[in-house]
Amino acid sequence: MNNDNSSNNNNDNNNNNNNKKKKKKKKKKKKKKKKKKKKNLRTELNGRNKIEAINSLAVPVVQYSFGIIDWKISELKKIDTKTRKLLNMHKMLHPKAEVKRLYIPRKDGGRDLIDVDTAFKTVTIALDHYLEHKEGQYPKQVLENERSKAKNSISKNATKFKREVTMPEIENREDKSAPENAKALKHVFKSKIKIETLHRRKLKKKSKCKDLELEIQRMWHMKTVVIPGVVGALGTMKKVMVENVKKVSERATMTEIQKICMLGSARIIRKVFSVQGPRRGRGW
Repeated sequence: MNNDNSSNNNNDNNNNNNNKKKKKKKKKKKKKKKKKKKKNLRTELNGRNKIEAINSLAVPVVQYSFGIIDWKISELKKIDTKTRKLLNMHKMLHPKAEVKRLYIPRKDGGRDLIDVDTAFKTVTIALDHYLEHKEGQYPKQVLENERSKAKNSISKNATKFKREVTMPEIENREDKSAPENAKALKHVFKSKIKIETLHRRKLKKKSKCKDLELEIQRMWHMKTVVIPGVVGALGTMKKVMVENVKKVSERATMTEIQKICMLGSARIIRKVFSVQGPRRGRGW
């Protein structure tokens, strides 16, 4: 009887120690997140960038602990309320403003802040899906262990959260080889950057010449149109840009423009590497 009592006492002590450690970890994570949020909100960034900074710097502090520390939904909701209070204090959110709008994506008219509560639920569902569909000895063992748990079971929580959170269907695709993935990523990355940079450059050119356009309109009482011309460092041009050049002047040829661009980029390279070029008069 004495041995049984002593073993029970030891188990209770171990459980108490584990609970204390978990509480300490939770407090540490909460403090760290709060500190980062305050630091971001004190900066002179605009509203959009402040929320992006919170999403990328403060929220991951708690997100990294999902699945390791047993978070309660009530605790995560408290973290969200504290975030809203901080936004109120820094005049980024009205006290009577709609709470849901804060977490709606920006493209749909919201503020695009990450909700820690829903983030926890989505991570739990994704982890359960991974363990179910992953082949191998260890994932199956982990899944069996999780299903046998009475409290904080990933599989049980996932089934409960699926009713609350709407998630897109996760497709089970065959694993591609590394070179194929790299090629696909490279292609997507290249095409995306080309379109984005071209559009950005066009807008930049138009904004630079806006004052000049207004001045000509005011002085000469004429309708003016800004036609942007974007040329690559090595003289590459899109078909749209070729048409724009023709609109500006019939005399201007593509070869001349490309030559100017290439000479300019060569001059920059020569400056950077401090290479001595030919003397004046002989041409560069």
